[in-house]
Amino acid sequence: MSPGATDDFMAPLRAKYLVQLRERRPEFTGFLDVLGQGPLAEDTHADMRKKTHRLAGSAATYGFPWISSAARALELALDAQMDVKKLTELSQTLLREVDRALGSRGTE
Repeated sequence: MSPGATDDFMAPLRAKYLVQLRERRPEFTGFLDVLGQGPLAEDTHADMRKKTHRLAGSAATYGFPWISSAARALELALDAQMDVKKLTELSQTLLREVDRALGSRGTE
């Protein structure tokens, strides 16, 4: 299969992924809301880690390596138990990258 054929094959899959990503965007703004309340509860920490791990893998698969990198950085920071300030910065970066893929300014 030629590279162009791969792009043609992936186009509808990427479009569907973007719809799902838009639907999931509130999860990422929710990260910021939770982080604004202080240290994370254990279950919240685990939930954030699971979601960032899944996003890191799926974004790369569908051709959004910048989202994957931002999600992976947040996942690693969660694993390292970094402070709320660092987690907030990385969550903001992730949200910016999601918005970049969606072609929005995050005003929805």
